Amino acid sequence: MSTHFGIRHFLVVVISSALLMALSPSASLLAQYYSHFVYFPTVMNASNATFGDVIRTIRLPTSGAQGLAWDGTNLWMAWGDIYKLNPTDGSVLGQIPGPAGDIQDLTWDGSALWCVSYSTDRIYRLNPGSGQVLKSFPSPGSKPIGIAWDGTYLWHSDENGTFYKLRPSDGSVVSSVPSPFDNSTTLLDWDGRYLWASTDGRFWQFDTSNWQILKTIRVPARWSKGIAWDGENLWNGGFEDDRLYLVDATPAGATIGGRVLKNGSPVVGKKIEIFKNSNADNEMMVGRMTTNASGGYQFTVDPGVEYELRGFGDTLNNELMEWVWVERVPAAQSADFHAAVTLPDVDIWYGGLLTPAPGTTFNCDQVSAANPIHFSWSAKTDATSYRVRLVQHGNWGHHYWDSPSSPATAVNFDGTTNSGAHIPAMQYDWLVGMRLSNGWWVWGGPGMLNII
Repeated sequence: MSTHFGIRHFLVVVISSALLMALSPSASLLAQYYSHFVYFPTVMNASNATFGDVIRTIRLPTSGAQGLAWDGTNLWMAWGDIYKLNPTDGSVLGQIPGPAGDIQDLTWDGSALWCVSYSTDRIYRLNPGSGQVLKSFPSPGSKPIGIAWDGTYLWHSDENGTFYKLRPSDGSVVSSVPSPFDNSTTLLDWDGRYLWASTDGRFWQFDTSNWQILKTIRVPARWSKGIAWDGENLWNGGFEDDRLYLVDATPAGATIGGRVLKNGSPVVGKKIEIFKNSNADNEMMVGRMTTNASGGYQFTVDPGVEYELRGFGDTLNNELMEWVWVERVPAAQSADFHAAVTLPDVDIWYGGLLTPAPGTTFNCDQVSAANPIHFSWSAKTDATSYRVRLVQHGNWGHHYWDSPSSPATAVNFDGTTNSGAHIPAMQYDWLVGMRLSNGWWVWGGPGMLNII
């Protein structure tokens, strides 16, 4: 968990149904370990799973997976050879040879399998019954990794940091963009409208018209090397994992959204993130996007789950550092339930911190009630109260002092920390939390100071 989270109040969006609960994925991941040399189909199911949770875990016939595809009924998995698997229990329904070594990813085009080979830098189309190569062409780059079929074109990624849209007839490039993940290993699949990528320990859903991130899920597999969309959820396999995981990838039931303004005008491109299980060991980011031309954002969410929304600004450009919201939505059965939750506009313009100046140094032994550190800051329009938080520089989860909430825009610190001890010598950041009249809790700063 990022140390940045320690400065926040919580956004809790509870879109509730008494019959639905968020289930910790750990219950689905603690399957009994079996030897890689003997195959025992193992199925684990999680009832009442919500977005990002593991629904089912099945045992692989191999010691790992390197590429997955869904043909509408069954799973296909590469591990040297290519296996057709029963998605209920992982049993092998068929097996064909791989066309080359080091198959990285698979996709299904409705009648045949496509795969990429890292060792030959080629893309292959295969007869799923025999493994016969129906077509092959070179990858447009080198070190090919991901392949997906969108119904018309192939999407392809490589380790050189490029996403390609290819014609399936000859592999010619329709378009290409730099990968959002630079040179990270990236597996791909298509969900009928959007592209999913698996990299950096997460699934990411993209709108390929603008490369906006729409959703994100933490992957359950170790060294994720397989992603497959089954029409509603995502399958995941790993290079060092002898199991496949079915992950809930379709939140449904409600939306939450709003607008971000600056001095009354919409702000484009501000990052907004939404989390569930916030500030817990199993915290999970389930969505990330940037504001659109009207300053708007909207997330689809599940009933019965607590969420935390976080927005981030540019403090060097007279903007708030962070803003969060708390909302409790009534149960779906109640008369005042609204499936679409619209939050008040948040205006992120801020004049900034005033004193002490950045980098000011104080003597630890001299900070006292008679010689306090004087903090002051600009007033924020519509702020009803303020409080200062003093945190360890670079470790915002470790905060030493919180001032009482007050409508004043200045406060003195006499050196007494939250624990009652005197403030130790080190480098600190200080932040100002503000409660706005419309319900937003926002943070300005940070400012840096030294206590020696």
